[in-house]
Amino acid sequence: MDLSLHIIWCELFALLLSVYAPIADAELPEYVHVHTLEELLETRYVLLDNSNVCQDSHSDSRKLLIAIKTAPTNHYQREVLRQSWLTEAVKYHIPYVFVLGFTTDEKVLNELLMENAMHEDLLIGKPVDDYYNLTLKGIFLLGWARTYCPTSWLLYVDDDIILNVEYAMYFVSSVKNGSQQTIYCEILRSEVIRDPTSKWFMPVSVWKASHYPDYCKGYGYLIPPNALSILHETSIKNSIEPKLWFEDVFITGIIRKAADVRIAEVSIQCCSDISLELFKKSLFWGEIGKGEKVRDKWMFVQGNSSNGIKVLPTRNVPVHKISRFYPEGLLLTWNTQTDRNLKSRSSYKVMVIVIGCVILNTIVLTKLGAKINRKPEIIAQNGQYAYKFVIVMATYQRNNAKSPYYVQRSVKSIMAQKYQYWELFVTGDKYQNETEFEHIFGVIPRTKLFLYNMDQAGERNNFTGFTLWNCGGSTAWNNALNRAEEKYKNTIQLDRNKVLIARLDDDDTWHPYHLQNLIDMYHRFPHAHFVWSKGYYCGSGSSATIFPAIELPDIINNMPPTFEKTLHSSVSWKMKTFLSFRYRRCWEYKNNATMPGDGDLWKRMTYFMRTNNISFYHTTLATVEHLQEKGSEPCKKANNETVWYPD
Repeated sequence: MDLSLHIIWCELFALLLSVYAPIADAELPEYVHVHTLEELLETRYVLLDNSNVCQDSHSDSRKLLIAIKTAPTNHYQREVLRQSWLTEAVKYHIPYVFVLGFTTDEKVLNELLMENAMHEDLLIGKPVDDYYNLTLKGIFLLGWARTYCPTSWLLYVDDDIILNVEYAMYFVSSVKNGSQQTIYCEILRSEVIRDPTSKWFMPVSVWKASHYPDYCKGYGYLIPPNALSILHETSIKNSIEPKLWFEDVFITGIIRKAADVRIAEVSIQCCSDISLELFKKSLFWGEIGKGEKVRDKWMFVQGNSSNGIKVLPTRNVPVHKISRFYPEGLLLTWNTQTDRNLKSRSSYKVMVIVIGCVILNTIVLTKLGAKINRKPEIIAQNGQYAYKFVIVMATYQRNNAKSPYYVQRSVKSIMAQKYQYWELFVTGDKYQNETEFEHIFGVIPRTKLFLYNMDQAGERNNFTGFTLWNCGGSTAWNNALNRAEEKYKNTIQLDRNKVLIARLDDDDTWHPYHLQNLIDMYHRFPHAHFVWSKGYYCGSGSSATIFPAIELPDIINNMPPTFEKTLHSSVSWKMKTFLSFRYRRCWEYKNNATMPGDGDLWKRMTYFMRTNNISFYHTTLATVEHLQEKGSEPCKKANNETVWYPD
């Protein structure tokens, strides 16, 4: 080669190095980093759990669990899936969950709790939901599935696919035992991208090789139960490096290779339009898009028009069951043969405070006896109810003469309870006509009416706004509490542990599962003697709305120092306007003379907490509905459906 030409080539090569070497050695953006072992260990904690999903599937050893990767704000997308191909999964009793990471947006979090209470199909892990945390979300799912669905195949897919449910069932049943240590998916053999402007940029300092191990395309892969446990065990080992943020590369490539798990192709279609015949021979159709695109493709697959699916919002739908949400996380135990229970990582006190949902309409759950150390069942082994509820209700003579109607409606909601071991104490002022209530209580032997004297009728607008009713309501509740405690004070200690007090306003109703939910709360928060609940309010315009979270001040004006001190040590300070205004006015009633109602109620709560060395707790319990008092019209949702309350 001519010397001058050789020099030119050398200079050109040096120029290329000067251009591409800095690119290859470029650093990651601040929002991207290689995961640490500590971060991977955080995947052991579940925040919102539906651990019984696999218990309802068929007993066949070849079961399938569908896990759908989704973002917290993708509510509409989840609704589309629920009303499209997930109907096929439900038809064949195939369990499914939507897998999410945590969100710091309290509004979105509350919406997720409401959504899960309606559908019971959300699973939230502790890692924050973010594209660069998909690896953590995936490992969390492996651990959760290993714990609760150890004999099931795991199909992990994006929320913009259409699953061929019948083909998935056929494929799982056709795989021979010798092939069960294999991941099935669309295989990628990808070259590493060194361009720092790319979403998939990988610097040489993190991954030196020019290619990744063979891995699955991220929109979905199928894992047999044998491989599931091995993959998860390998994923949390400190020796596996680097812990990449690309979920598909790390879990189905690096981890799979380290765990000596094979990878095999399965028919999957992607993106563009396909024929119906091709879909019938494929596991799923991926990367379809959002919302209407999935809906329209599903209707194409079904051979129907797209008018059959109507996606409805769930935020105004009454909630029937508790969402098991643990802000600090509960530990997953992976010894699935001996222990499938979640274990608490930290105190319940922190867990309930982080939820941050203190509600206007409250139910007070009080234990009459000392704390119990075991976790009893709702129904005892001998077939008898394990607990007896004493339900206390306060009422007063309204100026629209609807007191009997409200009480009757509330009592009907109590009678509709699935849990039927209860006794009802209704207390009201002497200005009410006892005969008006005879038609209610004459047929309910478990209900007692007590009328007491007040210095004036308990009408809401009798004295400076609604001050008197607020105070008088507590007087009525205290009356019922006193009678309940008097009745059970001589009961032996063991039985007193089984007597619970639940409070219900006379213009509220309970969902039929409310008492069962209270028992569930009693189990989950054994130190929480007072549970504040979340409910629906029917205001002007007959529209159902969720009670807003209210904030509590650092100092509640004129509250008893003992109660104030107790609250200060245990409750995140919320409820600024409501409690401060409402209870301060009761305290200052009649020239600052203490009214006995609210004063006694709060003092007895304080005394009970102090003498039992317990704390004040609050948490979400969305099973209560407050209906508009000025008339009998029920609440209406946006789609004109009636919010639940007893007929």
